[in-house]
Amino acid sequence: MINITIQVKENCVGSYQALNGIVRRVCSGYAAILFTENPRIGFAFLLATFWFPNIGASGLIAILLAIGTARLLQFRSLANGSHLYNSLLIGLSIGASYQLDGYSLLLLFFAAISSVFFSVLFTEWFWRLEHLPALSLAFVLVAFITSFAAQGSVQLDYYLYPVPDYQTFLSRPIDYFLTALAGIFFTPEPKVGLVLFLGIFITSRYLALLTLAGFLAGNSVYGALTGEWYSTFSLHYGFNFFLTAMAIGGIFTLPSQQSFLCALFGAGLAAIIGSALQSALLPYGLTGMALPFLIVTLTLLAGLNKRTLSAAPYLLLENPALPEVSLERARLAKVRGLTSNCLSLAAPFIGEWTVYQGMNGEHTHQAPWQHALDFIMTDEQGKSYQTSGDFLTDYYCFGLPVLSPVYGQVSSCRDDLADHAIGEVDTENNWGNYVLIWVDGQHTVLLAHLQQHSLQVKPGDWLVVGQKIAQCGNTGRSPQPHIHLHVQQTSYLGSPTVDFNLNNGILRIAQQRQFYLTCQPTKNALLSSQLPDSKLAHALHFPLGKQLCYRFRKNEGHWQRHCFTVLLTLTGQFRLQGDSGASVAFVETDKLLAFYDRNPIEDACLDLLLLNLSMTPLVNGVLHWQDQPAVGLLPLYGLQKGLYQLLPFGHHLTAAYQRQWQESLGGWQQQAVLEYGSYWQKKQTFHAQAVILPEQGCAKMQLQLDELCFEAELEGCGRAADIGIPGQQILSHQEEVV
Repeated sequence: MINITIQVKENCVGSYQALNGIVRRVCSGYAAILFTENPRIGFAFLLATFWFPNIGASGLIAILLAIGTARLLQFRSLANGSHLYNSLLIGLSIGASYQLDGYSLLLLFFAAISSVFFSVLFTEWFWRLEHLPALSLAFVLVAFITSFAAQGSVQLDYYLYPVPDYQTFLSRPIDYFLTALAGIFFTPEPKVGLVLFLGIFITSRYLALLTLAGFLAGNSVYGALTGEWYSTFSLHYGFNFFLTAMAIGGIFTLPSQQSFLCALFGAGLAAIIGSALQSALLPYGLTGMALPFLIVTLTLLAGLNKRTLSAAPYLLLENPALPEVSLERARLAKVRGLTSNCLSLAAPFIGEWTVYQGMNGEHTHQAPWQHALDFIMTDEQGKSYQTSGDFLTDYYCFGLPVLSPVYGQVSSCRDDLADHAIGEVDTENNWGNYVLIWVDGQHTVLLAHLQQHSLQVKPGDWLVVGQKIAQCGNTGRSPQPHIHLHVQQTSYLGSPTVDFNLNNGILRIAQQRQFYLTCQPTKNALLSSQLPDSKLAHALHFPLGKQLCYRFRKNEGHWQRHCFTVLLTLTGQFRLQGDSGASVAFVETDKLLAFYDRNPIEDACLDLLLLNLSMTPLVNGVLHWQDQPAVGLLPLYGLQKGLYQLLPFGHHLTAAYQRQWQESLGGWQQQAVLEYGSYWQKKQTFHAQAVILPEQGCAKMQLQLDELCFEAELEGCGRAADIGIPGQQILSHQEEVV
């Protein structure tokens, strides 16, 4: 009896989870039509379509058919959910055209399932072709097929909208805009349009702006050409203006002035193409539906993707997201020095060296070779030599190892030239002995002035970062021993240089060691390439399946338990995810742990961890460094939180970190001063600190502002079980949670 009861409970739980999953997929399908993933907003959209029950029921049946088909046939390439919104749109369009009965349901059945097949096919084709999104192409194709098929049927009863109420809802222009917006769901009613616009606004204020601007641009172009400013054309085709502006200006490009102008141009072009399609298709009893949006969006994205230079508008075809998410990713990458058009190199030496000549240097680093760095080694007095300095061996850097700054392949090299005396130069062989390393399929890295007969590589060899390739010498146009480093456009020796930066090193300023993720050091800067701290790297290692459990509290309140697990996504991204569903991506190397791309689900304990470990160098010694974590990680309340959520722009957070080993703790103490400000509020200073223990990791965390205090303590860590890998119970380091 007990076993039967347990089995019944397990079946009930399984049924509830399956039903909950179906409801979430249905709501997500409705939300995806307007570029959001929030199932709650999708549920509001679903209810709005039942303003006309015939249309709402038809759409719901179609999306349920899509879910059932995908599950039954186990299709691949459905992660983006395109089969859901394409089938949903088919259902809504059929419901807006025909009364639901046995004949229309038969048509709906074949149309919805066909949309799943076409979605799979088009998604795969367009991704392989130009990495383009297939969008609603499956819906348009199936809609044309069903329209032609229906014209030969005498059994289908046309659906007539209820007689509209001609009373003004808000005002004529606003009603006109909202009715056109509701046309996306084939429900031309301003109240439905208001629900949709509020959903867009809650999802993204920038998308709401693009919705307004896109409709204004498209309607203005059509009105200027025809003289009709309140036309039935814009009511039926206006959703093409919205969708085009949202896709081009906010989803598939990084928001910028250029992308906004492209969005307005696309909306205007959609009006022209829509007008042309109306004239061409009307004799056949057809409408263009979403075809103007598809033609314009895919054409502009494909054209922008053909550019050889990286410039605004920057495409996000491989990782589209809401505008605010994309802007936050770009902001964090920029402040950390990670730009797509600038190659990042490791320092080509061991120890601390001095920049002898920087970029745009006064001696030889002039156009077209202005992007270059020269390095020498100096003592505390700033001298690069000992004793008299008359001989090459007097110079500290002469004969020291030169390391590969990149992963790449040796394209050419030379080491037969003799090292000349101090003050002498070889102007016939300016670069002296050198190594050219081909990287990333576009650029070549040059290391020059190497010591004679010191090369340890040959053309064709593949190199790794930090591999010894030669020794520092004094060949070519070199008045004293030094290393010359630059990145050039081609593999031809001496071709024009391009911009680059150095990564993961230490900059010494006024005896303070400042860690940099990337930098472009200036003349006389003191740089060092530190070895990784293996103990610290082990303490903050996040392998796949690792589980962490913290107890967390606010202002000495009750402890709450928060657990996190390291996951790996299908795209190869590592994420730390909590039981709440909150998660964040991270990158881990032998010298750095850095978090980014926090999802919007609230989890104060995860935010506390990120504020303390936002970007953590894994090198030894007393360190200082800077970062700018996302403002959304701060515990903002009341008016502060409301202003940030309403207008996320204009807020900024700077963080100054330092870390040192504390014998009394038996670990490292990491502290941060976080300064938050905005255009509307005065600056506030938060203080964060963490204790990192060699065998436990981040054991304690704290964040404080005046009387506000958040604390977390590590209870233990474990490992999630997998096929062939046994699970590991969380080993407690603390007493039980109260």
